[in-house]
Amino acid sequence: QFLFKKTMPRFPAPLLVVAGSTLLVYALRLDQGGLPIVGNVPMGLPAFSLPAWSLQSLRLLLLPALSILFVGFMESISVAKFIAAKEKDKIDSDQELKGLGLANVAACLFSGYAVTGGFSRTAVNYQAGARTGLASIISAGVILLVLVFFTPLFHYLPKSVLASIVIVAVVGLIDVKGMKRLFKLKRVDGWTLVITFIATLTIGSKQGILIGMIFSLLVFIWRSSHPHAAELGYLEKEGIFRNAKRFPEVKRHPEVLILRPDASLYFANMGFFEDLLRKGLAEKPDTRWVVIDLSGVNDIDAVAIDALEGIIETYRGQDIQFLFTGMKGPVRDQVAKAGWKEKYGEGITYPSISHALQHLPLG
Repeated sequence: QFLFKKTMPRFPAPLLVVAGSTLLVYALRLDQGGLPIVGNVPMGLPAFSLPAWSLQSLRLLLLPALSILFVGFMESISVAKFIAAKEKDKIDSDQELKGLGLANVAACLFSGYAVTGGFSRTAVNYQAGARTGLASIISAGVILLVLVFFTPLFHYLPKSVLASIVIVAVVGLIDVKGMKRLFKLKRVDGWTLVITFIATLTIGSKQGILIGMIFSLLVFIWRSSHPHAAELGYLEKEGIFRNAKRFPEVKRHPEVLILRPDASLYFANMGFFEDLLRKGLAEKPDTRWVVIDLSGVNDIDAVAIDALEGIIETYRGQDIQFLFTGMKGPVRDQVAKAGWKEKYGEGITYPSISHALQHLPLG
């Protein structure tokens, strides 16, 4: 199969392998020697039947059904996006969900299994040259014909041959270059891929995807609770404010500390921001004003607002004043509801850092 794939990629090698191995097992009676085979395949189409509805069955099946829904959908979307990326195509997640839903409705009317887009089956289909939905229609038609007329022909098909077809197809989809690129761009994204891959390979595709989802969620929580934030200084030549760590030549006034959080502020990352503030004030003991640039903040929750108010009140006792600049509309709306205009007046209205500094009595 590997040979045909390299020399004649359009040749239906899997069909030849299936037919040849089946004939070989039948002729040599290898199944009697212990070789696992498919065995008896029921002939005929599944009968139409309406599922039985009851509160008891709903109670028993609701949670397993939701698990199948989420894991199946994630598996389908994952493999669909992977193939779409190879073909430079786009995926509409809403359409995919509707298609899976309708397919599962049809399956339940014929006592079928839950329908999802399996990685191995998609890989085999893709390696065979399928590029449109017509391939699935043709496959379904062929399966119907096989179920009605030709199931006895598959009795002696070795299970190992079916496994080899899947392995050959899946190996061709392993993107080593893409993995190296992920590690080069952002190491944690590369580890997400590796962990998901190993879990899928050792435990199973559904469990592997679920583990990958959980790991990605943990990474997201860690990132959001440790956002990028910077102390700013004035880059005189360009007339702009920049990160003091990246631009050591910036000018910083000894009495002014300028901080810029680059993420939405909420309960999980306020501790990180407070630590950054304390560190900055410790490094600049003569600080009298703290200017917080909120131009990179798209949203702020009630806990963050309360935390900022607590910080302002705490450092006011140390004769340190706070100014806020660059507030976006959604943030202004939230702090207005908290009464900041009445509490802090013009200290929250400055459109930029320069405007705020112009109103400070700096020496």
